[in-house]
Amino acid sequence: SSGYFFSKLGPKYGRALALALSATGSFLLLFFWTSNSPRIILCLVIIAYFGMVAAINMIFITWMLLIPTKLNATAFGYVNIVARTFNSLSSLIAEADYRVSISYNIFCCMISIVAACLLVTKQPRYI
Repeated sequence: SSGYFFSKLGPKYGRALALALSATGSFLLLFFWTSNSPRIILCLVIIAYFGMVAAINMIFITWMLLIPTKLNATAFGYVNIVARTFNSLSSLIAEADYRVSISYNIFCCMISIVAACLLVTKQPRYI
């Protein structure tokens, strides 16, 4: 499924679509959380989860295609710093009200969509 998005839309727009799917599922979950229908909540959680997993799969595929081998460790270090920073907030966000945690997810998806749209897919040749 994420491979289908990647092959049809490419790394830039495929990842943006997957993140938009996750943000849409989270946004609808924000409104349907208090409903008495567990099936709707389950479907929205699955949609949000599927979008996030598809985006992460595309990040792994794109990483190997776009990052040169010589710069791989440096780029991984920078990404690791950002990932650990956001991960350190996860325990605080999980203990907050559901509106805060879902809004945090939507906020991170929006930042990632902007970053995906700014992704440079045509790299210069490195020696």
